[in-house]
Amino acid sequence: MAKQYVADIKDRDIVNTVFLVKDKIMAMAKNGKPYMNLRFMDKSGDVDAKIWDNTDTLDKLFDKDDFVQVRGKASVYMNKMQVVVSDIVKVPEDQVDLAHFLPESPRGISEMRQELHEVVMALASPPLRRLMELFLADADFMGLYCMAPAAIMFIWAGCWSIPWHWPSWQRRLCRFMGRGSMRTCSLSVPCCTMWGKSMR
Repeated sequence: MAKQYVADIKDRDIVNTVFLVKDKIMAMAKNGKPYMNLRFMDKSGDVDAKIWDNTDTLDKLFDKDDFVQVRGKASVYMNKMQVVVSDIVKVPEDQVDLAHFLPESPRGISEMRQELHEVVMALASPPLRRLMELFLADADFMGLYCMAPAAIMFIWAGCWSIPWHWPSWQRRLCRFMGRGSMRTCSLSVPCCTMWGKSMR
């Protein structure tokens, strides 16, 4: 099934697609009935959502930062789009195409890869240049690296840094790309290590 993006949702559309749960809050209506406030997102934007029925059961099925298959109907309320959810199911991360959730650069991938290659070849330190050449030669690493925007992964003071509060799928992506485990460096931020050694 083709991905249905947030930006393409129109009033009265039937929604049936995978989103990332950005926010999840239980609330109480004036009549005392519980309901759920949600915010879903993908790479095109985010949208508010409501679950009015069966909230106690559905609340146990997923958490914030989970990927979920959403079925419902879009409507405009107070000049703002929202989705009234009729069914929601958690989707395992390994079944999700992350390309639907990572922002895209306006520049071409091949152009930026060539630029990165030139930067690496110009490094003055032979050990550092060799280390970076190993990354460039790793097809699995480069495949994921070319998907990841700067907001998810960046080089800071020589280490690949991952803010602790990021969703688990982002942290897992960076751990895979670092081929190591999480630790705390001297900058007091979590980061990846490679082959059990600091990348700094």
